[in-house]
Amino acid sequence: MVEEATVKRTLGHPDGNRGLSETHLASLKAQAPSGGSGREKEEALEVGYLLTRYAYRPISVPVASGLARTPVTPNQVTYASAALSFGGGIAFARRWYVPGAALTLLGSFTDCVDAASA
Repeated sequence: MVEEATVKRTLGHPDGNRGLSETHLASLKAQAPSGGSGREKEEALEVGYLLTRYAYRPISVPVASGLARTPVTPNQVTYASAALSFGGGIAFARRWYVPGAALTLLGSFTDCVDAASA
């Protein structure tokens, strides 16, 4: 758990909870990372987002821009992403690893298109 003083410093107020309800302050404490340094967690997140940042995003943003001119809605893109990912899971369950990987990666890419279009 995070110390209350840490939360107060994060909020930037000397008394820490000026203008915040106790519920909101407790929520901030629960969401704050515990254990390990903040830099270590940032580095772990950066590694996790390399594929998104350098492969998916440069392609998904233009695709989302193109879809904006069509009647396709972001919700429809979300459903497509879920269907592709689900199909990838089924393919993995049947030990069809190459189609499973392709469908899962395509579902992840479609999720990035959804994020760029929303």
